Amino acid sequence: MKEERKVIHDREGERFYIDTSYGEATINYTLKNGIMEVYHTFVPGELRGRGFAGLLGEEAARTACREGLRIKPSCGFMAAFLKKNRKYSHLKK
Repeated sequence: MKEERKVIHDREGERFYIDTSYGEATINYTLKNGIMEVYHTFVPGELRGRGFAGLLGEEAARTACREGLRIKPSCGFMAAFLKKNRKYSHLKK
């Protein structure tokens, strides 16, 4: 089954998510003083290794760029994402 890959930004809930038939894939963050602290990434086990976390990381980074924010990667995934995707390295706090 091919899963939908639309990333939704829930500003009030401070998260990005993709709704799937296996549950939500999410990146959670807090926002304070222009810093988006990404502290948790989760992808349902059935979908791991299929690029869902990368889509979420990409949308978080694009949002930070658009809004003039820096990213503090407090979870391992986001730290690795920023290191791998050098076009976003300037966002790292």
